[in-house]
Amino acid sequence: CALCSPCAQTQGLPCKFPDLKYSCMSAYCIYVKDLAEKCGMSETAYRKRFKEITGTSPIRYINRLKIEKACELIADGEFSVSDICEFLNFDSLSYFYRVFKDITGMTPNEFKANRPT
Repeated sequence: CALCSPCAQTQGLPCKFPDLKYSCMSAYCIYVKDLAEKCGMSETAYRKRFKEITGTSPIRYINRLKIEKACELIADGEFSVSDICEFLNFDSLSYFYRVFKDITGMTPNEFKANRPT
């Protein structure tokens, strides 16, 4: 389906989110080494140049995009935090929680409890 991670699609894995109504963004499966390669730069040079231009690291920027989407999905209330973590291609639930709290100032569960109904 259009929502499964592009990584899962290329590996021929079955869709775990067939009923999701959101469209997949390739940002969920982006790696800095791939971005650097597309720009014809080493990963180190790419990271340095990206930070010079944007004021933030590529990983932080990508994670911010993922957490923005996580907030939308949590607010919608249809999916578990674990499913959202997997959909957004985080390595682990604990890492997702850490990044989410770093960016939003609260855990996903706190965000869910405080969302408008």
